[in-house]
Amino acid sequence: TQLTSSAYDGATIIYWISNSGLLIKVEAADAAGYSVDMEYTNIYLNSSISDDKFDIDKVAPGVEITDMTEA
Repeated sequence: TQLTSSAYDGATIIYWISNSGLLIKVEAADAAGYSVDMEYTNIYLNSSISDDKFDIDKVAPGVEITDMTEA
């Protein structure tokens, strides 16, 4: 399935959805003709990911985190 979205400034985004409902490709272009294509492959659902992959101190030591939820 292919879905197209248009913005007020002439930009367009095209989304490709697989038969199983996964987003597999995005193509975005602005009115000036610049474009970006992103394609997603080797998608695994509900795979096991260890908690340390989300530990910011291990992933990016020294990074300052700003809580913007109250902004």
